[in-house]
Amino acid sequence: MDKPGSPYLDIMLIHCVGLSWIEPARKALEVLAQDKARGLVRAVGFSTHSAEVTRQAAEWPEVEVLLAIVNPTGTWRPNEHIEDGTIADVLRALERAHTAGKGIYAMKVLGCGALASDPAEAIAFAARLPYVHSLCIGMRSLEEVRRNLALLGGARPPVVTLKTGENATR
Repeated sequence: MDKPGSPYLDIMLIHCVGLSWIEPARKALEVLAQDKARGLVRAVGFSTHSAEVTRQAAEWPEVEVLLAIVNPTGTWRPNEHIEDGTIADVLRALERAHTAGKGIYAMKVLGCGALASDPAEAIAFAARLPYVHSLCIGMRSLEEVRRNLALLGGARPPVVTLKTGENATR
C-alpha cells in the first residue's frame, strides 16, 4: 500500500450500489475478501441509495459496513429520494444490519443541501438513532462545520451571517 503511515485501509466501500449492481458488487466483495485476508483492508461494505440493497446487504455476512441515506425525508439530492422505498424501509434494514453486527454509517444527513434550512432537525434525526455509528455531513464552510459540531454537542449553534457576491461564505 502506498498510503504513508498506514499499511491498510480501515474501510473499503463499493460506491453507489443499486439494484442492477447487486451481483457485480457481490463479486467485488470476493476480491475485497482477498485484500482483507492479506491485511490490506480491515472492513468492507456498500454505499447505496436503495432501500432494497440496504435490506439485502443487511443479511450478507461479507458486508461489514453500510453507508446509507439517513435523514427525515430520505432525500439524497434536491427532488431525489431513496430509489425504491422510504426512509422507514432503510431504517428498518439498518437496524437489522446493526443487530447483525455491521457498522452503520449515515450519509446525506442534510440531503445534499436539500435539508440545510433546518440542519438541527436533520442532524438530530440521524444522531439519535442508536444503531448509527457515524454521520457523513456535507459542509461547505468553516461556519457550517462549527454549527454542526455545536449541534452534535447539544450546544446552541453560533449565529451565521451569510454574505452574497464575491465575499460569500457559501
